[in-house]
Amino acid sequence: MAKILLIDDCPEDVAFTRLLIERGQLGKCVARGSGASAMAACAEFRPDCLIVDYHLPDMNGCELVEELRRHHGAHRLAVVMLSGSPNDALPGEAMAAGVHEVLHKSCLSIESLRVGIRNAFHRLEMTLRLEDEARHRVALAARLDLMIEGAEIGWCDWDLDTGEVECGGRFLRLFGLPEDALVTKDIFFALIHREDRQRIEEEMQAVIAKRMPLCLEFRVLLPDGQARWINTKGRLEHDDTGRPRRLIGMVQDLTEMRRAQAEARRLEDLYLTLADSMPSIIYVTDPAGLCTFVNPEWKTFTGRSGDAWRGLGWIAAIHPEDRTAAEIAWTASTSAGRPFMHEYRLQHATGNYRWHLSRAVPVLGASGEISQWIGTSTDIHDRVAAEDALRRSNQDLERFAALASHDLKEPLRTISCYLELLTLRYASQLDAPARRFIAAAVNGASRMTRMVDGILHYSHLNHQVLAITSVDSGRALADALMNLETPIAEHAAIITHDPMPMVLADQIQLTQLFQNLIGNGIKYCSNRAPTIQVSASLNHDQITFRITDNGIGIDPADVERIFEMFTRVKVSDTVVGSGIGLASCKRIIERLDGSIRVESMVGVGTTVIVTLTKAPDEPLSPTVEPA
Repeated sequence: MAKILLIDDCPEDVAFTRLLIERGQLGKCVARGSGASAMAACAEFRPDCLIVDYHLPDMNGCELVEELRRHHGAHRLAVVMLSGSPNDALPGEAMAAGVHEVLHKSCLSIESLRVGIRNAFHRLEMTLRLEDEARHRVALAARLDLMIEGAEIGWCDWDLDTGEVECGGRFLRLFGLPEDALVTKDIFFALIHREDRQRIEEEMQAVIAKRMPLCLEFRVLLPDGQARWINTKGRLEHDDTGRPRRLIGMVQDLTEMRRAQAEARRLEDLYLTLADSMPSIIYVTDPAGLCTFVNPEWKTFTGRSGDAWRGLGWIAAIHPEDRTAAEIAWTASTSAGRPFMHEYRLQHATGNYRWHLSRAVPVLGASGEISQWIGTSTDIHDRVAAEDALRRSNQDLERFAALASHDLKEPLRTISCYLELLTLRYASQLDAPARRFIAAAVNGASRMTRMVDGILHYSHLNHQVLAITSVDSGRALADALMNLETPIAEHAAIITHDPMPMVLADQIQLTQLFQNLIGNGIKYCSNRAPTIQVSASLNHDQITFRITDNGIGIDPADVERIFEMFTRVKVSDTVVGSGIGLASCKRIIERLDGSIRVESMVGVGTTVIVTLTKAPDEPLSPTVEPA
């Protein structure tokens, strides 16, 4: 039931109107006699409907309604105005004030009042709906303006009869016009680049004649002489007879996109040119590893035309013995998203198979996912053949060295034995020169034996399988000192060392390295007892060992050649050696990807400086004074 606020200063009229409301069961009624009391009651009673007399003691009814709408939320109330005297201007004034229905008191009845209240509520509902729609349209327009501004686009509305063009958004800015410029059809076409103008005029005429959607791309020439690419899309609006009247469209700057497309085409052409000119096979696959592109080298090498290579078809060109392993390796890489590298034999156009090295890497998209794979397949057959030949040659050489060692050492042992037997049996008959000659021959045979052993050991270094791992250099040094126990004791040598780090090396060959270098320090000592210091220091990810002795030293002129095979510098004839020891040390260091050099001074001593890679996550122990 409606809550009705009745506002009338005439008691008789109030009583009559209330009677009609009650008998007609039109709602619950509260009455007030002035505008001021009505405003207070409106806030307290919160009515749904106002029935207002036009003539009030402090203001007229229209003024009251306007006041209530401004300050008391009456714009959502149904308002019926009562008038006791005829006034032709009242309906217009009342409607302007927000009144929904006007009734004359002389014609008032239950039915007329019911109809009037119903009409007032109906018109209120229509008014509120129209206001909501208006607010919605304003909000949509604001959002549209924001979207147009954010998207950097403009709009235009071309009147086909007058030629006038209404525009907004960034239209004027895109065409290089001032913000207050007026645009007409002629001005619009004058802005279009002369090379595009005729084409656009013809296409616009076709759009109007055939009533097609508008979609054009063209250049406009700005006042500064620069050209800007514009895209416009729109549609025709027709009058009631179906005749085109307006052309409404949106315009957007395509200049940067055109530049990006041109750059993309340039890079694509460059990529394809490089791919076509490469002597290797280049291939591209989708994220799943299915081939989508090969360069012409594929057809040149394999002789296979058509698209048989697509997907996993390229695997058919691989040697049957290598096919399964290649497919497993490729699937594993593409599934895990890690780089691919595999060697296999690929069938040549002649029917022969040649070894290839295939590599591929994933290409990541903007969000980090794999968008494609790019790879190469390079012919390495000549390299593999050379490696096989070298391996066979080295094996033959190793066998030859072993046989030569046996065949050479046997006669040397015979020579040494007979010379020793000659010395024993005929000692009394030999004079001093003869005994020196025999001793020199025995010494030569011994040197020859040591040289043969050194050559055999050096050849073994090249073929010994390395086990590169984190090695405790202190353990390798301890093993070397144990092997040198006899010469250390014979020469009363003093060996000291710093705390030793972990390095990337082979345990056996690092032990051989320390044994050779410390052994040389003992062997080439002066008249004083040998003193050898082994130190270690860290430099970034490198460990530098310094093996320093107090021996006879080396002439700086000879330092560069002491690592050559069979090279012995000027030393005492009493010191035995093969000239292979330091060459073996250099070969060990080369195989461990390290470096070795010598600093020396004659009569003072020698320092051999060896650099190796530090083992990962293995800190160097702090250097301390040796005990």
